[in-house]
Amino acid sequence: MILRTYNLYGPYEVFSGHSHIHVIPAITRKALLGSGPIEVLGDGSQTRPFTFVEDGVEAVIRAIAIASSGKTIPLALIHGPQVSIKEVVEQIIKEAKSNVKVVWKKGSHIGVASRKLPPHDGRLLRGWKPKVFITKGIQKTVGWAKANPDRLQMADLDNRPAGKALA
Repeated sequence: MILRTYNLYGPYEVFSGHSHIHVIPAITRKALLGSGPIEVLGDGSQTRPFTFVEDGVEAVIRAIAIASSGKTIPLALIHGPQVSIKEVVEQIIKEAKSNVKVVWKKGSHIGVASRKLPPHDGRLLRGWKPKVFITKGIQKTVGWAKANPDRLQMADLDNRPAGKALA
C-alpha cells in the first residue's frame, strides 16, 4: 500500500536547526522571532495542497486498518485543498501577532505555479477527508510554536527566501 501525502505541517515539525525546513515552519519561525523582512519568492499566488499532520495520521491509521484486514490499495493521495502562499503567509503573521514585513520577490523563479492534484482518495480509505483546514491548522501550529520557543532558536537556520524549496 502506498500513501502519498502532500505538504504535511503542524506542531513538532522542524522549525529550525536544519538546513532545509518547509514553508509553514520557516515563516512561523521568522514571524514569531521578528526576524524580517520575510522574503517570499513570487507574488503569493502560487498554490499548494497543505495537509495538517492530524489529518495525515488519521489517513495512515485507516490505511493500516485496511491492510490489516488483508486488502490492498495501490496508491492513495492524501492532501488538503489548494491554498495560496499569500494566504498561508498572511494567516501565519496574523496568528503570530507579528509586525514583520513581507517582501514578495515577484519575477523570481518559483517552480510550478500550482500543484493541482486529483481529488484525494478518501473513498479508498473508508471515507477519509481532511478535517483541519489551513486557518485552524496554522492556528494550532503557531500556538504550539509560541508554547515551545526553544524549538525556534536552534543553529543552522534556513535563511533562504520562502519558496526556494517550496514543497
